[in-house]
This record gives sequence, C-alpha cells and structure tokens, in this order.
Amino acid sequence: MPSKKPETNPYLELITKTGIKVIQKISLLIIIGISLFAMDEYYLQKGIKCDEKETINWQCNASPLLGNLGTSLFQVALTFWVVDIGLKRETLEEMEKVFRATQATKHIRGFYSQREEYNHLIEKNFKESRKQEIKLLCLSEDLNIFNQQNMNIIRDKIKEGCELKILLLHPESSLIECLNHTGLTPNLEMMRSLFFKLGELKKQLIKYIKNNHKIQGAIEVRLHKNAFSPIGYYSDCQDFTIVWMYFSDQNDGHEYPAFHINNMNLIESAENHFNNLWTKTRGEDNILLRLTPDSKNVIDKTQDYLSTNGVKPI
Repeated sequence: MPSKKPETNPYLELITKTGIKVIQKISLLIIIGISLFAMDEYYLQKGIKCDEKETINWQCNASPLLGNLGTSLFQVALTFWVVDIGLKRETLEEMEKVFRATQATKHIRGFYSQREEYNHLIEKNFKESRKQEIKLLCLSEDLNIFNQQNMNIIRDKIKEGCELKILLLHPESSLIECLNHTGLTPNLEMMRSLFFKLGELKKQLIKYIKNNHKIQGAIEVRLHKNAFSPIGYYSDCQDFTIVWMYFSDQNDGHEYPAFHINNMNLIESAENHFNNLWTKTRGEDNILLRLTPDSKNVIDKTQDYLSTNGVKPI
C-alpha cells in the first residue's frame, strides 16, 4: 500500500518560497561582492603605480571604491543570511501556531471543562427548539433539562411538534459495577426521580389527548443495558451538537469536559454513534417510555422501575 503523502501547510509553503527568493538575492549580492573584491585585488592593485613623485592614475581612485564596495556587499549579504536563518524558524513556529488555532475553530466551537457550563447551553438550546428532533444520550447526569420546570417545557415541546429520543443507562445494567470501580458511580436516586417525572409527563400528555387534543410531536426513552457509551451526546439535529466525555477519578468521576463540535464529519460520527446505540436498543424490553402522535402502542414502564426499596428490573 503506497504511503500517504503528508499534508502541506499552505502558509508554511508560502514562507518557504519567499525564503528561497531571499536566498537567491543574498547569493547574488555575495557573488557581486566577491567579484568586485577580486577585481580590486588581482587587477586594480597591480596597476597602481602611484607615489609622491608620479601622477595618480584612475586605478588609484577606483581601487578603494571597488574594494570597499565589494567588502560592504559581502557584509550585507552575510548579515541578511544570519538574520534569515535566525528568524525563519521562529517565524515558522509562530505561523504554525496561528494556523493550528485557526484549524481548531473549524472543528470546535467551544470547550467546557465544567458540567454546569454546557448544561446551561443544552437547556437554552432546548428551550429555543421548534418542531425538530432532539437526541440525548447520557448515563445518569443531573442535567438541567430534566429539572421540574423544564419537564413542563418538555411537555409543551412535544405538544408543539418536537420529537425526543433519549437514551439512558439501564439501572440493572451489568456495566454499573464496572462504572463503580472506575469512580463513575451512576446516580440511581436521580434515575428514580427522573423515571417518576417521565411517568408524570406521560400522564399529563394522555390527559391532554383525552381532552380531544392531538400532540404533534413524540417522545421515546430507551435504556442501553449492555452497550456502554464513552461519551454523552446532545443534538438538536440542526446546528447544535455537544459531546462530553466520561473521565474516571477517585472522586466519583470527572466533571465531564465537553466539546461544542462544528466539523460536519465529527457531527456525523457522533450522530452515527447515537443511532447505532438506538438501533441496538429497539426491542420493547429496552423501551422505558413511548408516546407518539397517533397515541397507539403507548409504552410506560416507569412505574415498574420505582420501588421504595430501590429500582426493580422490568
């Protein structure tokens, strides 16, 4: 298999071509300077026969001029060469830094080291959504989108036409023990609270439907049981995509640094990751809640998971 040619940086290539031109000019100065110096040394100096008794000829006048001019040109060329060598690497490094910084903005809109920073952005984006598909993948983070006030907004968004696809970690997943060992202990209490809120959400929507209203959107919540995701994911399926990573440490996990991605290939890869997990959990055993505009095949297993002693399996 032929080796792949390394990609060239157009900015650095421009500097290289400019540097070649500088070197050519310096070389020309050196050649002229050496030529003048040689002419003075081997021609004019030999022709000088001036002393106090003889008439000064043209060679006496020309020799110092050409000799000094040749020496000066050589010194100027040498100085330019030293400056070019000394500054070229520094210039290249500075240009590369600028180029890399520019490249980063093509792929990443923002980086957030604290959960609260991107939590707020997700909440804001969801509130501004209009009749579009929303995808969310997470373990058991306490996301603002699931607080009580926003559950009412979720209800209204579904009425208006938003379609929510949510993937959560199954509370009976075999991965929970593994996550405990890495410090990423799932918040089962938060999961119970969320399951309860989702059950209440379904009741409100069913009541709305029974009052001769029709919902325009839909909601489906699935549980990924044995397919672990190394990232969390939120997308409005238009121009807003955030992914966050799960880092383990001794203090119950990391703050989940997140990237607001801008590159279409990255966005597509993240969406494919979500879609793959969504497909793997399409069986009814993995569906926690489902409500569609036609109100057929409604599934609500939230109560099956709720118990005073913990979370029960399906």
